Amino acid sequence: MSNNTKGSLSYEMVSEPDPLEALLNEVCIVYANETSFAARLVKIHEKNELWFEAKNGQKIMVSRGAVTGIRPLLRQ
Repeated sequence: MSNNTKGSLSYEMVSEPDPLEALLNEVCIVYANETSFAARLVKIHEKNELWFEAKNGQKIMVSRGAVTGIRPLLRQ
C-alpha cells in the first residue's frame, strides 16, 4: 500500500507558525552567547536572524541558534 501523504499539496502547505513572531515589537529578555540583555524584537530575518533594538537605539543581531532563552518583559 503506497502512502501519498508527503506528495499531497495540502501536506506541503501546512507549516507551523513561528512562536517568536508573537514577540515581534515586544521588549524581551534574551539569553544568548553566555549573556543576557533586554531589547525590543524588531525583525526576524530568514527565520535564523533575530534583530533587536536596545533602549539607546543600538541594533543587535543574534543567531537564532545562539539563543538559549527568550521571554517578554512583563510590565508591572
